[in-house]
Amino acid sequence: MAEQAEETSVRLLDVLIRFVDFLYAALFVAIVRESYEWVILGSVPTVYERTYRLALIAAVFYFFARDWLHGRILTIRNPFTRYRRFFTEVAIAVAGYGAAVGAARGEVTFVFYVAFMLAMRAVWAWGTIREHPGSSDRREISVLRDFQLLVGLLVAVTGFLWHLLGDEMVTMGLAVLFIVGGW
Repeated sequence: MAEQAEETSVRLLDVLIRFVDFLYAALFVAIVRESYEWVILGSVPTVYERTYRLALIAAVFYFFARDWLHGRILTIRNPFTRYRRFFTEVAIAVAGYGAAVGAARGEVTFVFYVAFMLAMRAVWAWGTIREHPGSSDRREISVLRDFQLLVGLLVAVTGFLWHLLGDEMVTMGLAVLFIVGGW
C-alpha cells in the first residue's frame, strides 16, 4: 500500500513538472508571436526602435529561459512536496510572459513583471528550503532567495522611479542599461 502511494506521488510530481515545462514552452511560443506581431509587423515606426525592442525582448527571453532551466534543475534535485512551489512556478511563468509582452510593446510595465518574477523566485526558494532543509543545494538556494529578493526590490524601485520621472515608453538608453545591467 505504501509502495503504491509513493508511486502515485512520483507520477503526480512528474505530471506537475511536465505541466510547468509545457506552460513555459507555450509561453516561449507566445513571446515569439507577440514579438513578431508587435515589433516586426506592428506599428513600430523606425528600424532603430525595432532593433532595441527586439534586443530588450531577447534579454527578457534569455532571463526567462535561464530562470526556468535553473529552477528545473533545482526542482529535479529537490522535488515538490507541496503544491505551493508548483503554483509559484506558474506565477513566475505568467510574469515572464507579461515582461516579454511589455518589452515588445515598449512599455515600462515590463519592469514590474520582472520584479514580480524575481520576488516569486525568492518565494519559491524559501519554499524549497522549507520542504528540503537538509538539501545539498541549501546554500545555493539561500543565495538565490536573498539575491532574487534584493534584485527584485531594486528593479521595482527603478521601475517606479522610471514611471514617476520618465516616459511610459522604453528608450534605447534604458534598454541598453537593462541589457548590460545583468541580463
